[in-house]
Amino acid sequence: MWLLRRTNAFVSDLERDLSLLTDAASLRDILDASIFFSTSMGRIGSEFQSLLPPIFHRRLTKFVVKKWADGVSTMSETLRLCREAGVAGPLMSTASTNESDLNPSQHARSSPAELLSPPRRLLALPPLARFVNSFLDGLNELRRCLLPGSKGPLVSSSLVVFSEVESLLVANERAVLKPGLRGDATRLRYAASETKKEFVGCVRPFLIVSLRHAIGDLDARDFSEEGGSKQTDRDELEDE
Repeated sequence: MWLLRRTNAFVSDLERDLSLLTDAASLRDILDASIFFSTSMGRIGSEFQSLLPPIFHRRLTKFVVKKWADGVSTMSETLRLCREAGVAGPLMSTASTNESDLNPSQHARSSPAELLSPPRRLLALPPLARFVNSFLDGLNELRRCLLPGSKGPLVSSSLVVFSEVESLLVANERAVLKPGLRGDATRLRYAASETKKEFVGCVRPFLIVSLRHAIGDLDARDFSEEGGSKQTDRDELEDE
């Protein structure tokens, strides 16, 4: 009974203190140490390794989802500020684009390296490009500590993020189409339309491919509404 109480206390303290971590590399180090400790405790009949996966899965998912949420918030704030100021400059760039980037008809013939390279056409739309960078930054955390139990929550969270971005872009387009928009109304409306179109036709397919490669070759059904609705909602995974 004493061993059971001490083990439960250790696991509770571990879960609490993991909230202080800010990167997956540290999480991996602590996971390795915890597994070693658990194995050592097994010599006296108190092995607790089965209690560790849920704790570390949740924390890893929070790392990734937090970066995704920051990307959505940054894009939302950028669109709002430009809309209120009547300035379209920060929403569009003179960078050249390549219409063949991630063209659906060429998707099947693309090599893995080409599929995982961010489309250069996004350079013309800085808000989208920054969101893609935030999403990929979250996936980079998985390179340090990829845990199989995180697959479901990450797929579900990605669906929530994609839905949030699409709703954000639709609302932004409706806002700039209202009469009385001040400033460079024509360019603001064009930027809103292009940003929404590129997200649906370019960004979302690219990010799905990137996520599939990051956590394994998933069935396409994992990214359907049915596949995601059974998983944990993103709100339950975000930090307070």
